[in-house]
Amino acid sequence: MKHIIISILAIITLLPALNAQIADANVRLHGRALQYAGFHIEVFVYKDFITKDKVAIGVLDVDDNGNFDCIVDLQQNGVKYAFMDLGAYKAYIYLESGKDYHLVLPPFKPRPDADRFNPFYQQEPIEAGIVNEPSRLNIAIREFDGWWQNQYASNIARLARYNDRKLADKLVQRCDSMASTLNCKVQFFKDYVHYRKAQLYATPRMGNVRGIISKFYSQNKKSVVDMPPYWQTLQMICPNFLTSIGIYTNAKDKCRAELRSPNASFSSICAALQTDTAYAKRAVSENLLIMGIYDGYYSQEISESFVDLLLNGAISQNTHQDTKLIAQNIIDKKNHLHPGTEAPSFTLMDMRGKEVSLSSLKGRWVYIGFLHSQNFAAVKDMAALDAMQTKYQKDIQVVGIFTDEKSDQLAARMKNAKHNWLPLTYVTQQSILSEYNVVALPTYYLIDPDGRISLSPAPSPTEKLEQAIANQMISYKRELAKRPKQRNQAKSIYDIAR
Repeated sequence: MKHIIISILAIITLLPALNAQIADANVRLHGRALQYAGFHIEVFVYKDFITKDKVAIGVLDVDDNGNFDCIVDLQQNGVKYAFMDLGAYKAYIYLESGKDYHLVLPPFKPRPDADRFNPFYQQEPIEAGIVNEPSRLNIAIREFDGWWQNQYASNIARLARYNDRKLADKLVQRCDSMASTLNCKVQFFKDYVHYRKAQLYATPRMGNVRGIISKFYSQNKKSVVDMPPYWQTLQMICPNFLTSIGIYTNAKDKCRAELRSPNASFSSICAALQTDTAYAKRAVSENLLIMGIYDGYYSQEISESFVDLLLNGAISQNTHQDTKLIAQNIIDKKNHLHPGTEAPSFTLMDMRGKEVSLSSLKGRWVYIGFLHSQNFAAVKDMAALDAMQTKYQKDIQVVGIFTDEKSDQLAARMKNAKHNWLPLTYVTQQSILSEYNVVALPTYYLIDPDGRISLSPAPSPTEKLEQAIANQMISYKRELAKRPKQRNQAKSIYDIAR
């Protein structure tokens, strides 16, 4: 009994520290931006810097007076590169856990309608303004990067043409001097400068890959996988690393033999690479291999079956946690929106402000259309959606997700529209566009009663949709017939039909 009491007291003593740790991972963002009144601005981070898939960590709900105040959760202590889609701008900021940021957003500049869903459109990157920079981190990175870009642009021709390592050494000394002048004590900034220095040796004709890896990566205390320059430099010096592994290492024979082996695995290839002292640090060799797998898959130089073998091995074998996470992210991206996979979840608002989630529609077929109230093709399809919902109301729920940027304007346009399907607005979960890979309007998907992707993309309501859906329903019925029946399970419409 005494031991139990002591244990409980120990837990109670630790609780404040644990709560403080959790709170420290939060960041407060607040300010006033009248031009964004009524906007819901999502704050994103990258899941990783290889796939660059983004995930929302918070939403700036801007009220009618332009005020916003929200808490975002970084999930862990440290620094995260975050960004917001602001029309034609991509506003970025480095968020430090436990800090409070008073933001100033740039004047709103809408993305041209013609480019709104253009997958090749590049938003203009712009630093989010900060009134009260808590630790000078963003100021230091901005000032250092401005100086560094000027130095790099002025010397890149000579570095590349003459393979001038002495010049690179001199520029590295200047980097140290500039960083010292900025006097930022945050470790993230020191590591940022470290990998910017590595890029000075990564010009096309330098070619000293092993030297850069050894000096700037293997000798560094830890792999800073959440830092842009870390990956930028690796991608500059080691493009298509796995398929070209022989030119990057002195252990090329062992690596090539392992790649050809029928027993090849992520760990065995990593071990072969580590026999070269430049890659002896396990975290570095894993990062290079996982980057090489990704590049090899999307350049179609590595078969999908081999990619799956290596990625699954990276997850199941004795690898670093960051490697496991990136491997899973690559698998998720590779299989994203494939028929049979779970449809991305959402919780959106209807025109009356009521929340509707995809999970609430389970048990029925769901035909989703991404629309815009002023898009000609989408408006033209709406009548066909009405007819479809009327005809198949017992089996199919038609959902229109409107991508209009202002929900109040959309509500006004839809006020007198008498649609019998379910219109929703995307503004409270703008990430849904990337989650469903929406690059053109209208775009459609069919989701089965279990919440899995059935047609990706689906035909529009005017393009032989009925036959396509009928085929999917027949396949689904056959699949249901093969499933083992559970006791006391309520019968579905498909059981009754049989």
